[in-house]
Amino acid sequence: MAQDPSAVGKRLKELSGLNYRVSGSFKKYLPYALNPDEKILAVTTGMLDDEAWNLAVTDKRLLLIRKPLFSKPILKAISFQQVGVVGCEKAPILKSDLLLVLCENETLHFSSVVFGHTRKIFAIIEEALSSFRANGGGYPDLPDEIIFGCPDDDDDDDRDEPSENSPRSEWYSDWKERLNFFLGRRPSQKEERYYRDLFGGDNECRFNLTMYLSRIKAGPICVHAPPDDYYRVRYEVLHQTGAVLSGVDINPKDRLTTVSMEQLRALASQLKLVRHRAKADLIAALKECSEADLEAVWPITGMDPDDLFLFDNYLLRTN
Repeated sequence: MAQDPSAVGKRLKELSGLNYRVSGSFKKYLPYALNPDEKILAVTTGMLDDEAWNLAVTDKRLLLIRKPLFSKPILKAISFQQVGVVGCEKAPILKSDLLLVLCENETLHFSSVVFGHTRKIFAIIEEALSSFRANGGGYPDLPDEIIFGCPDDDDDDDRDEPSENSPRSEWYSDWKERLNFFLGRRPSQKEERYYRDLFGGDNECRFNLTMYLSRIKAGPICVHAPPDDYYRVRYEVLHQTGAVLSGVDINPKDRLTTVSMEQLRALASQLKLVRHRAKADLIAALKECSEADLEAVWPITGMDPDDLFLFDNYLLRTN
């Protein structure tokens, strides 16, 4: 039971219109939760029982994945065979709608963190469920909740703290000091290993953490790094581990801070907005537009979304 991670990653990019800040761990573990013949129809992030979950809708079931910090990921796999009724409850103003999924033994209450996404997901589930039933499809019953791992999950990690005479001891001591500063406390051994991997492994972690801290000192930031940028390789390492976002995974509204005043004016002109003299005011006006509209006119900036990287502590909290 698995699909090629690169093929799944490509499919997630195709679904960028419904893909909003799904965590790096979701992209990492989703391929191993899929059956070979399943097709991903939609993905989103939301709340289920007051906890953050990533939801994938396939043509045969719903997959909910959550990765608690310092624990293995949790998968809730719900076959359409187990689903009775699906509904969408309209929420009060400024609140997200509620997706209701009535199953054999439980009722799920899920709401996307992105305004409007719950209703889109509901429509996609309804259509997929109808098609599933019309074709007489069946799927083996699955447990409501299972714990699973993927090939690089190994509880028998033997990368213990190096001895004083070890060649690693000098960099390791420096790394621990930087990590203590970042966390504001001394981490457990398991936490230290987690962050060491997140920031690129033994040879890169201390440099990448220092670079990361310098970027986020004033809060979340999106940076532009074309292929010839000195830091591009480091950014790509952090993107692969899930510490930063890149490309179409970045909300177009979060990309606006990387754009010049001239490019902002071009975007505003395409969207027929009133021009503002101050850059902050122009960005605020553009953020009032829908993500889809901004994405549609983004090419006018001449900036490839794959050259943009978003640094945000939110990502570290959800990986």
